[in-house]
Amino acid sequence: MAAVCKQVLQADPFCGAIFAFTNRSRIFVRLLIYDGNGFWLCHKRFSDGKLKWWPATQAQADTINSTQLQIILQQGDPSRVKFKRSWRAVDPQKFAV
Repeated sequence: MAAVCKQVLQADPFCGAIFAFTNRSRIFVRLLIYDGNGFWLCHKRFSDGKLKWWPATQAQADTINSTQLQIILQQGDPSRVKFKRSWRAVDPQKFAV
């Protein structure tokens, strides 16, 4: 799966991102994660049918955040959910003592 990340997706599997894969029939999802010490491969098979929503375009896939991935894994559609603003860096100048 790391080779698929490198060769097909042209992405670095060691970058800390979570790579999500599904089969054509969408009855399971596999997540590949590198934690600095090795790879984690998580496999989830849906007991009730198949995955209800999956990104249709590369642009959709590139912009999925961790909250949206959790919704997808729970058989939800992240495009139908209104999210709070994503985490953002804090300006250290505002909190200087």
